[in-house]
Formats: sequence, C-alpha cells, structure tokens
Amino acid sequence: MKRNGVYLTEMTGIESRRRRSRLKLRQRFEPIKEFFSASAEKHGIEVRNEIPESLVSPPIFPAEASALFSNLLSNAIKFAGKNGRVLVKGGEEGGEVVVRFENTGERVDPEIGERWFDPFRTTTGMADPTLGQGMGLGLTVSRSLMDEYGGIIRFVRPSSGFETAIEFRWPKR
Repeated sequence: MKRNGVYLTEMTGIESRRRRSRLKLRQRFEPIKEFFSASAEKHGIEVRNEIPESLVSPPIFPAEASALFSNLLSNAIKFAGKNGRVLVKGGEEGGEVVVRFENTGERVDPEIGERWFDPFRTTTGMADPTLGQGMGLGLTVSRSLMDEYGGIIRFVRPSSGFETAIEFRWPKR
C-alpha cells in the first residue's frame, strides 16, 4: 500500500505539477521502479537502475518525467520474459541527456520499431494488476512528451545480452 501511495504522489501530487525544474533522474526513477517491483519479482525479472546520481533532466514537470519512466519501465518488464532482465542507464552525449531502457525477451528491430509509437498498437493480451493490459498508448504518450521538450524517443540497437532497447534524448539547455 505504501508503494502505491508513493507512486501516486509522484504522479499526481501538487509538487509534480507546480513548475518545471531540473530533476535528478535517478531519484525520479526510483519510486517508479519500486512501484513495479512486485510485478517484476513475480516474473523473476531483475531491474537495475544505472542512471548516474548526477544526471539531471532539462526543465520538466516531475509528473511528466514519472509518466515517461512509468510507460517505459512497464513495457520493459512486460516484454523482458520470464526470469529476464531490465537495465536502465543514462548519461550525457553531445549536449543531450540520454536515458536508455534495455530488456531481454522478444527482440524489437529498430528498423520496424517505429510502428509501436502508433496509438492503440499493442500486443499485450493478459492484464496484470500493476502493469495493466496495454491499450497501446504508452509509447504514443511518451513520444508526445519528448516532442514537447524538443527531444526524441526511438528503438535502438541493444547492448550485448539484451534483445530490445529504447532510448530518449533531450537537449541539455
């Protein structure tokens, strides 16, 4: 119950909508990771947060960052496969803040991954109390958020040992 309260506060609290600010991304990701921990454990999925403590976002509403993390982590867990792994890492490259989600499980080829950003496109058939059933809007919403801030989100080639990777990039500003 505490886990749900922390998550709801992150998503809907007054502070999360009051003003845009530079957020410590590791700190913003942790309550989202905690919220999905029971679902991950139920499927034997390990979720690792390797976002550096010092990595900050450009000015953004906290609720928007939480929504972005929530959409991407729930997808990564859903598709990591039984006893799979999810790795979330970040850094700075060429004036951009970059965060990448990688998971084991089914491969998404970056060449055709663009279709998953279309609204209502989903492969999730079974409902999970935390992960949901999947209406096919998570990536659409994530792309909309990134567009609003001049960023991009796309599927990319995964690191060795992973099958799928999606990353988002924001200009540092």
